[in-house]
Amino acid sequence: LDDPSLRGGAATLLTLPASDFPGGGGGGGGSGGAGGTDGAGHGGGLGGGTDGLVLIRLSSSSDGGGLALDDLLAGAYVLGDDGDGGGEGGGGAARLVVERGNGETGKTLELTRAETSNTYVVVPPAPLRSANGGEPSAADDGKSNGDGGDDEEAEGPAKRRKTMATMAARSVGKVPGEASPPCFFLDPSPLPPGHFAPAIREALGRWSYDPLDPPRTEEGEGTFGHTVAELARICRTSRSEIRNAIRTRTFGAEDAMAIPLSAAGDGASTRYGVLSEEGRQTVSSAIVETLLETDLDLAWHAEGSEAGGEAGEGVAVSSLMEEVRGRWHRSEGDDEVAPRARDGDGGSGDAAPTDSESPSESQSQFGAPSQLPTSGSPTPRLADEAIWRCLRPVLRRPNASGDWDVVPAKAKLIPDEVARLAAHQTFLRAVPRSLAAASSRYGVPARGGDARWDEEELLEAWTARLPHVPGGYEPRAELLGGVAIAEDARGADDGGSGEERGKEGERKRKWRYLPESGLPAEPARRIRSLFAVRDAWTAEEAAPYLARFAPGETEERSAANTTRLLERHARATRREGTTAYVSRPR
Repeated sequence: LDDPSLRGGAATLLTLPASDFPGGGGGGGGSGGAGGTDGAGHGGGLGGGTDGLVLIRLSSSSDGGGLALDDLLAGAYVLGDDGDGGGEGGGGAARLVVERGNGETGKTLELTRAETSNTYVVVPPAPLRSANGGEPSAADDGKSNGDGGDDEEAEGPAKRRKTMATMAARSVGKVPGEASPPCFFLDPSPLPPGHFAPAIREALGRWSYDPLDPPRTEEGEGTFGHTVAELARICRTSRSEIRNAIRTRTFGAEDAMAIPLSAAGDGASTRYGVLSEEGRQTVSSAIVETLLETDLDLAWHAEGSEAGGEAGEGVAVSSLMEEVRGRWHRSEGDDEVAPRARDGDGGSGDAAPTDSESPSESQSQFGAPSQLPTSGSPTPRLADEAIWRCLRPVLRRPNASGDWDVVPAKAKLIPDEVARLAAHQTFLRAVPRSLAAASSRYGVPARGGDARWDEEELLEAWTARLPHVPGGYEPRAELLGGVAIAEDARGADDGGSGEERGKEGERKRKWRYLPESGLPAEPARRIRSLFAVRDAWTAEEAAPYLARFAPGETEERSAANTTRLLERHARATRREGTTAYVSRPR
């Protein structure tokens, strides 16, 4: 074997025990063993009905990206061709999945068939098991050496058991439907990190958790959400890759939410879905209003400082979550929120675990469910998981462990992220003065979400929804990427300028609400939706709406990936000296 994990060029002989080939195909990797499959090399989930010999080429490079012998020893298995080239897991080709322990992330490799005519298999010419599992017959003995066997070794079983034999791999077996016995091996190609992003995004989106109407599943009556193992099966990848994506909220799992146990219906494993759009808006509104009126000592993360400061610094997260819960219930018409029940009271547990109290994988990240409906409340108790889903993006955790489902005891607020959250609420809850006057005059209800805001008035209303931030912090229009778009000549209805001029002749932009979360979760459909809003986009304008589909290690790499994505689904054109993208004609 040409194994890149070895040093000094030492040769390696990989031996396969006869127990690896059960049934009629057994036999130490010899001709009878592999020939027992109904497709040479197609055992182990590659299309054959029985186990057989599968030849897989190890990587010829030592960069760690390919397949090494250590990967096979760590724990690898083959996912067969699913027969669907456009399946939700990203295609139907066979895959080799490597699972690793000790917190390491595994890898997934796509297997392609490579024909060869000069491959030989070295086998021990010991007597092979007959088809009925007993000792081989005389006819079997005559075939044990295969095409490349030494005729002198046919003198007796004793000598055959001491000498290795080489046979042409093309004699391993005959694939049904093919004229002659072929020889091929499987060539593994590493799939890039996050290759499963479209599949996991679609799978999570099927389970939308509505805090106003949470699902109730009793044990044995179905489940809500997907476990890590189920997501790995759907995405045809390793469980460790899925677990890492959910833990860091990357690679398509950006919106993942741990489903409360009372809704999941399966206490053995944590299940994941997404928070409904209405739930996200109402909980986010409660967070913004709580930050404005809370008596808690708010702590803010200063740009350029360490990741999150000391572990003892910051706002008390559990207290903040309780205030958000109370605010949310009052906004839904509940004057009082029932206290959290305790273990044994039929529902809730203690506060969410902190960094020092990491939950086990056999329970919800938030302990026993605390969101069971109370008898005196018309609205189900707001789940900790729903609050944390909306709160975690605006917090910088001290000594962050990287696991976004572990709630810290204390954390600092990120000013720019709080400002972005407040910007959403400004567009949804506030109304421009011009629209409010027209509404009063004509008796037509004003809808803030559909309004076009003058930038100066927008900044004023936006600032009013922000809590006090030390240092004279003020929101900036640059933070509106993915929240709203500036109306200009390509989308205005004011005679073509899209910008009104003030008394001094300066241009005034108008802003229109267009939240990224409200667009389709599939790239092609999202780009079509963008063109439905405006007929042309520059790559810079579209970047906030396509960032999750075009990730990059640096801003330059992300920008290049965004441009490639637009070129794949749109047509480039020159407008006013810049490159813009327009919809392709159908």
